[in-house]
Amino acid sequence: MTSIGTFRTGDLLAEAVGRYALALAHAYDSAVVDVPYLSAGGTLRRAELRVGWLVDIGIVTADGDEEEVVDPDALRILVDCCDELERDRWPQLPPEQSWAYWETVL
Repeated sequence: MTSIGTFRTGDLLAEAVGRYALALAHAYDSAVVDVPYLSAGGTLRRAELRVGWLVDIGIVTADGDEEEVVDPDALRILVDCCDELERDRWPQLPPEQSWAYWETVL
């Protein structure tokens, strides 16, 4: 869910987008992600969404037995980007000195 609309996708993709958005926000950065989603009519489409620092997104669980969108390539790209970002760009501070730690604890 973004300010421009809601995009129905699978749990794994939604979690990967959320993880990447959080990692980017902690690095004061943003990026565009390409995500497959199901339109209201059930057609598979793609959306390019900006995520990260100062970008509001929400991830909600759908009611009922919604069809899962599965795209292994998109998922792999998101996870790889997130792994690289977390490894290379996060400040290497003790948790109690990191604003990101306190932001997630509060």
